[in-house]
Amino acid sequence: MNKKYENNIVSYRDKIKGADSFTYILERLCIVRDVFSGIPKMDVAQKYGTHRNTVGNIMRLFNRQAKPEDLQGVELGYSLEREEVLQNYSFLNPRSRAP
Repeated sequence: MNKKYENNIVSYRDKIKGADSFTYILERLCIVRDVFSGIPKMDVAQKYGTHRNTVGNIMRLFNRQAKPEDLQGVELGYSLEREEVLQNYSFLNPRSRAP
């Protein structure tokens, strides 16, 4: 780790535990924004207190399903309304893990 990145006080797992879908999507968008800003995935994982595979899975999901305008909005750090976030980034909602 070349640069020292500020760690979050509360880990990613604790923030999404029992959270509504808006909070869940925002946390994932924060991870996406950090990766697009040039921070290595390992450092992002350490910053959010999660595993590197979690960061990779979030990025893979975002790159696969995001539209170009969504990608540009995250890179430039646009502020979005709650309804916009829920509508445009609904693919970041948690999926059922039941068999």
